[in-house]
Amino acid sequence: EEERQAFFHPEKECEYCHRKFRAKRGRDRWCSRDCRKKDNARVQREKRAKEKEEAEAFKNGIRRQSNASVSFEVMARLEKKYNMSYGKREDAIRFGRIKVEEC
Repeated sequence: EEERQAFFHPEKECEYCHRKFRAKRGRDRWCSRDCRKKDNARVQREKRAKEKEEAEAFKNGIRRQSNASVSFEVMARLEKKYNMSYGKREDAIRFGRIKVEEC
Protein backbone atom coordinates (compact mmCIF):
# COMPACT_ATOMS: atom_id res chain seq x y z
CA GLU A 1 0.00 0.00 0.00
CA GLU A 2 2.86 2.38 0.85
CA GLU A 3 4.54 1.73 -2.53
CA ARG A 4 1.29 2.33 -4.35
CA GLN A 5 0.76 5.59 -2.46
CA ALA A 6 4.30 6.74 -3.31
CA PHE A 7 3.83 5.83 -6.97
CA PHE A 8 0.48 7.55 -7.51
CA HIS A 9 1.12 10.50 -5.18
CA PRO A 10 4.72 11.60 -5.75
CA GLU A 11 6.60 13.72 -3.25
CA LYS A 12 7.06 17.27 -4.52
CA GLU A 13 8.49 20.56 -3.34
CA CYS A 14 6.15 23.48 -2.67
CA GLU A 15 6.75 26.39 -5.08
CA TYR A 16 6.22 28.94 -2.33
CA CYS A 17 7.76 27.62 0.90
CA HIS A 18 9.96 24.87 -0.67
CA ARG A 19 8.71 22.29 1.83
CA LYS A 20 8.36 18.65 0.72
CA PHE A 21 4.78 17.35 0.48
CA ARG A 22 2.87 14.42 -0.97
CA ALA A 23 0.83 15.57 -3.99
CA LYS A 24 -2.80 14.45 -4.08
CA ARG A 25 -3.03 15.30 -7.79
CA GLY A 26 -0.29 15.36 -10.38
CA ARG A 27 -0.71 19.06 -11.04
CA ASP A 28 -0.40 20.15 -7.40
CA ARG A 29 2.41 22.66 -6.94
CA TRP A 30 1.78 23.94 -3.40
CA CYS A 31 1.61 22.17 -0.06
CA SER A 32 -1.41 24.12 1.22
CA ARG A 33 -4.12 26.55 0.19
CA ASP A 34 -2.31 29.41 1.98
CA CYS A 35 0.89 28.82 0.00
CA ARG A 36 -1.10 28.81 -3.24
CA LYS A 37 -2.79 32.11 -2.38
CA LYS A 38 0.48 33.76 -1.34
CA ASP A 39 2.29 32.55 -4.48
CA ASN A 40 -0.54 33.72 -6.76
CA ALA A 41 -0.51 37.11 -5.00
CA ARG A 42 3.23 37.37 -5.66
CA VAL A 43 2.72 36.57 -9.35
CA GLN A 44 -0.01 39.22 -9.61
CA ARG A 45 2.21 41.83 -7.90
CA GLU A 46 5.04 41.13 -10.33
CA LYS A 47 2.64 41.32 -13.29
CA ARG A 48 1.23 44.69 -12.14
CA ALA A 49 4.75 46.05 -11.56
CA LYS A 50 5.80 45.05 -15.08
CA GLU A 51 2.67 46.63 -16.60
CA LYS A 52 3.32 49.83 -14.62
CA GLU A 53 6.94 49.91 -15.82
CA GLU A 54 5.86 49.45 -19.45
CA ALA A 55 3.24 52.20 -19.09
CA GLU A 56 5.85 54.59 -17.65
CA ALA A 57 8.24 53.82 -20.51
CA PHE A 58 5.47 54.40 -23.05
CA LYS A 59 4.47 57.67 -21.35
CA ASN A 60 8.08 58.89 -21.40
CA GLY A 61 8.40 58.05 -25.08
CA ILE A 62 10.96 55.28 -24.70
CA ARG A 63 10.75 52.86 -27.61
CA ARG A 64 12.38 49.49 -28.07
CA GLN A 65 13.96 50.16 -31.43
CA SER A 66 14.57 53.38 -33.28
CA ASN A 67 13.63 53.43 -36.95
CA ALA A 68 15.13 56.82 -37.83
CA SER A 69 17.97 55.27 -39.84
CA VAL A 70 15.67 53.32 -42.19
CA SER A 71 15.86 54.71 -45.71
CA PHE A 72 12.95 54.94 -48.14
CA GLU A 73 14.56 52.26 -50.29
CA VAL A 74 14.67 49.80 -47.37
CA MET A 75 11.08 50.72 -46.43
CA ALA A 76 9.96 50.05 -50.01
CA ARG A 77 11.65 46.63 -49.92
CA LEU A 78 10.01 45.84 -46.58
CA GLU A 79 6.63 46.95 -47.91
CA LYS A 80 7.01 44.70 -50.93
CA LYS A 81 8.33 41.76 -48.89
CA TYR A 82 5.67 41.84 -46.14
CA ASN A 83 2.82 43.47 -48.11
CA MET A 84 2.06 45.95 -45.32
CA SER A 85 0.80 49.48 -45.22
CA TYR A 86 2.99 52.28 -43.82
CA GLY A 87 1.49 52.27 -40.31
CA LYS A 88 1.58 48.49 -39.90
CA ARG A 89 5.15 48.37 -41.16
CA GLU A 90 6.23 51.12 -38.75
CA ASP A 91 4.64 49.27 -35.81
CA ALA A 92 6.24 45.98 -36.86
CA ILE A 93 9.68 47.62 -37.02
CA ARG A 94 9.16 49.47 -33.72
CA PHE A 95 8.10 46.39 -31.79
CA GLY A 96 10.73 44.10 -33.31
CA ARG A 97 8.49 41.82 -35.38
CA ILE A 98 10.44 42.85 -38.50
CA LYS A 99 14.22 43.11 -38.40
CA VAL A 100 15.46 45.98 -40.58
CA GLU A 101 18.77 44.19 -41.12
CA GLU A 102 16.94 41.56 -43.22
CA CYS A 103 16.91 43.87 -46.24
